[in-house]
Amino acid sequence: MPESIPFFCCFLPVAFAIFFIAWVGIGQRYQIKHFWLYVLAGILSFCLLLVLLGVILQFFASRPSTVYWNLFHEKPTPDVRIANSSCDGYFDWVALHLNFYADQSTIDRLVKQRRLQSKDVPSVISQEYDPHWWQDSHVIGRQIFSRGMTDQDFSSEQEVLLYAPSTREAYYRYSKF
Repeated sequence: MPESIPFFCCFLPVAFAIFFIAWVGIGQRYQIKHFWLYVLAGILSFCLLLVLLGVILQFFASRPSTVYWNLFHEKPTPDVRIANSSCDGYFDWVALHLNFYADQSTIDRLVKQRRLQSKDVPSVISQEYDPHWWQDSHVIGRQIFSRGMTDQDFSSEQEVLLYAPSTREAYYRYSKF
């Protein structure tokens, strides 16, 4: 997830500059009478386009296959059946949730890939921003894997994977604040 941040930090100013230059160019070419009102309308139009783009991106970012790809950087294997997913974020935080069914071999591979550690009880399981379908306390006979870090700028990153071998049900959460 963090490797996509520089793209979006560069994309918005460049997109605004291109849109604004084109908008002003059109206004000057056709010699609009109230040029500053035209410029203001351009800025407002760009803001509305950003809101629309945000709604569209949120829709596609919350799709189960997209959440799985963003978390594990691979397509779901044939033994994986995704039940629920959610993606939420705002400027400096992100929370991805995934509820899926998979074989033990897939869980072992994902644990190794994400460098998760087996825990008896994770430091934090439920959090206030968890979606309504997040039922971590109902996973009977669960295996718990987690990883948490705090970096130099005091942002916190946490991953939790709960897995019930008897039902093959898994709950996975990635959060960064």
